[in-house]
This record gives sequence, structure tokens and C-alpha cells, in this order.
Amino acid sequence: MASGLAYRFERPGKNLLHHHSSMSRARLRELIRLYRTQCPKQQPRCQPPCWQPPSSRPLWPSLPLEIVYMIFLHLDMITLGNLRLVNTLMHRQVDSLYEYRMLRTHAAETLMNLDIARCTHNFPLHQLYREFCHPRCRTGPDFGPLLYIPTLSRVCLQCVLRHSQYRVATLHDVSVCYGLPEDRWDLPVFSCVDLLEGQYSSDRLIDVTQAGLLFRQHWLRRFGSSSREFGSALQEWTYWLRSTVAFPCWDPHARVAEPGVYCYGCTKYWETSRDKIKRRLRKRVKYSYAWDTTSPGSKGVDRAFRVPDLPRHFSTCPHVVRRLRRGEDHTALRFGESVGRIFRVDAGGERGAGRAARVGKK
Repeated sequence: MASGLAYRFERPGKNLLHHHSSMSRARLRELIRLYRTQCPKQQPRCQPPCWQPPSSRPLWPSLPLEIVYMIFLHLDMITLGNLRLVNTLMHRQVDSLYEYRMLRTHAAETLMNLDIARCTHNFPLHQLYREFCHPRCRTGPDFGPLLYIPTLSRVCLQCVLRHSQYRVATLHDVSVCYGLPEDRWDLPVFSCVDLLEGQYSSDRLIDVTQAGLLFRQHWLRRFGSSSREFGSALQEWTYWLRSTVAFPCWDPHARVAEPGVYCYGCTKYWETSRDKIKRRLRKRVKYSYAWDTTSPGSKGVDRAFRVPDLPRHFSTCPHVVRRLRRGEDHTALRFGESVGRIFRVDAGGERGAGRAARVGKK
């Protein structure tokens, strides 16, 4: 175990499906309000004509709170928000639900982004909270600071960029490729927003892997054969980062929400080595932190950690920085642009005092 310097992103959702300062807060609230009012509502089940509601006193106030919470956990965040408006009892019960309260407190930005993408109604609270407390990427060993929307699974950046499981395409392209109408896909579909114009674009995205599996099941039921292969033409139409949002991880024992920290030494090494390939990366400066998997150090610079896991990384990292040099800025730079404040993490996995990370001998 060893100590070193690290930093957090000031804007962890940059380059992802995230609202930026280019769109006014009033326009964001308007988009969310329209989505919540137009959200597809579940149709009530038809009862037999002879059925009559019981004439006894209302059942809900007499339910044990444990059963009420079990019901709430299977509802989505929009439904729970509407229940809070029913009466005072419902308002108190929803607000007293631990999972709902933690998500509203520590993952408000993520919830807002799911609303903007028009997909909140697809996911129950228990599924969202399960990923909120799960620190690791679902397809890799590293900490996952991102949430892949179509399957609501935590993921790291390298898996999003390299794993074929994390691909989305427009609903129109998927429907054309598989020869099914757009209303036949019983899968989560999310919308894209033109952040400059503050309007929804025409692209509605769907997970390619899920669509392929669903179509194969449909083909087997219809023809009883799986010999025909589809979907290869979708490769050039797929997207990656447009399907993810920044998502902090909640540690119920330490009671801390961790958005992910990054090794300052790895970032400094990448920032120095990128000068050798500056001409090739010049066009990416505005749009990317370091998401070029072929550049030296790119895998290390975008690897996120939890604070307690950093000392193990520091003990093996060849680029670890233990203290700042005299006159060195206290912010981490990517493409020469400040991305986060530097702080010290000691060998015990605790965030050290600011004084310990300030200035060393030149």
C-alpha cells in the first residue's frame, strides 16, 4: 500500500448523455415536466361486470409499513413522485423509504438525466438502487462510474468503448435491419436531446444486443430454426457513449456516495505523452477527455477507483505522484484544460489533509 495524489471530475457527466450549461435550467425543467406528464401510464385491469369494490374502510392505511415498502420498491421513480402528491400519508411513506431518499439525495443528477432521456418509467426502484450500491463494472473488475441505460447496469469506460455488449443504435435502423415494425420492440427505448437547441432529436436509441436476442427468439418461435444470422449491418450505425450517464456508487457502511476518483500520476503521464501525437488528437480536444484507446496511457487515465482502492493502485503504478512540485497548479489537466481539484490519499485509503498535497521540494 502507498499514498499518492488523486482527483475527481468537476463535471463527471461530460461527453456522456448529460445536460450541460449550454441549456438553461428552465428548459431542462420544461423537458422533464413534459416527459412526466406524457409518461405512458399503465392501464388498469378490467374487472368483471359484477365486481364491486368492498364497502369496508380503506385498506391502505391498515397495511404494515413493511408491505408498503415492498410495493414501493417495485414502482418507478415517476410513480413514486406522483404518489407523494396523493395525500399526507403517502407523502410521509414515500419519503421515509430509505432507497428512495438515498437516490434523491446522492444521485439527483443521474435521475435528472434519466428523465431527460425519457426512460425513467422503464426501471423499478429496487433495480436502480441495486446498481447504486454495486461498485464494480458488470463485465470487468474495475470500479464502474457509469450507468449503461438500456440494461441499467454499472459499467466502466473501457468496457463501454470495447465490449460489444454495450452498443446502441436508433430504433429505426434496428427495425429496418431486423424487418420488424418499431412498435414490436418490447425493450427500453431512450431519447436523445439536442443540448444546444434544447429539443429532442429524432434519434430514439435501443440496445443492439437485446434486440438481436429478442429477434432470434421471435424467429425460433415462428420458424423453429436459428440458422439465419442478422444484425451485421448494424455495426456501422451503433453508438457507445450516448447510452451512458455518470452514476455515483453508494457505500451503505461508510455512508458515502463515490462518483469515482482518478490517479493524478496516470493523468499527468498521459498529458505529457499526448504531445507526441498532438496532431492526431487535435480535433478531439473539445469533445473528449482521453477516450482514445490507442494513445499511450489512455487506459490508465480513464480508470476510475474508489478512494479505499487507490493505495493498492499507487503501490504498483509507475507514474504515481506523491506530492506537487513548487509552483505546480492544484488542478488536474486534460488537453490542457482543468478537470478537477487534486487531493492526497494516504496509504490507509483515507483522504488526506489538503496541506499534505500542496508543495514538495522541487
